[in-house]
Amino acid sequence: MSATLVYALREALRILLEEGLEARWARHERVGRALQAGLQAMGLELFAPEGYRLPVLTTVRVPEGVDGERVRTRLLEEFDIEIGAGFGELRSHIWRIGTMGYNAQPRTVLLLLSALEAILQGEGFHAPPGAGVTAALEVLGGALNPPAGAPENPEVG
Repeated sequence: MSATLVYALREALRILLEEGLEARWARHERVGRALQAGLQAMGLELFAPEGYRLPVLTTVRVPEGVDGERVRTRLLEEFDIEIGAGFGELRSHIWRIGTMGYNAQPRTVLLLLSALEAILQGEGFHAPPGAGVTAALEVLGGALNPPAGAPENPEVG
């Protein structure tokens, strides 16, 4: 194992210990639930059935008539937000949205929901204005800051 990998592992473990394992799990759970609630409030359909959803990876169906690849490209070019496409037969039918590590923060979820709402309107899909952010904030308890004990900028998932 190279020295840089050992240093990276040491830093990842330092960050984990600083936040605490239980707090890290809770943060990822809370942010994932907020994202899922926001997407559903926008009228989007989650791909995984209830009971099989993960807090760190949300799969959402691309709405009928929407060019999923164009939405992904615009999110990246206009907002510096990258989401994945599905694999194989699902490539043009679902998006994969990760909320892990640094991205498992309320502000990143709220930015994604706002950006996605704006871009989808241009694609002809009209979500209720602000519904995604409002639903996410309800799950987050209206708090944009991490819970007590969580670092301001967690760098490693």
